[in-house]
Amino acid sequence: MIKTSQGKIFSENISKRHTYYPLDHNKILINKLLNEADDEKRKIFVNIFSKTLKDCIHHITGQKIEEFKGLEYFYENEILELDEDDEFKKEIKRFIENYETIINKKKSRKIKKTNKIKFLFINLNRFK
Repeated sequence: MIKTSQGKIFSENISKRHTYYPLDHNKILINKLLNEADDEKRKIFVNIFSKTLKDCIHHITGQKIEEFKGLEYFYENEILELDEDDEFKKEIKRFIENYETIINKKKSRKIKKTNKIKFLFINLNRFK
């Protein structure tokens, strides 16, 4: 996820609760931006959508990336406007600064292997 491009992240299907738009609405919008007629705008969108979540986090925490110029001010303003105490705000900043390390330390769940044929057979026997 952290090495996934912004374009791929934002192209995911929208929630099924939003019935006004088609599921692939975001993907359509991104493709429209990537195929913009104006070459200058298209280059900007291609650069933004090719950057990863990791690049975005690095920009917020100090490593400046031209395509994300201004994002750090938005981030700081959002943190300042929270109706929480200072300790909570510090914890959010610490989490974002260490996001990559925290994600890499996570252990994935063990997937329980089931024998589908055995499962099907057991379920069929219940209906006799």
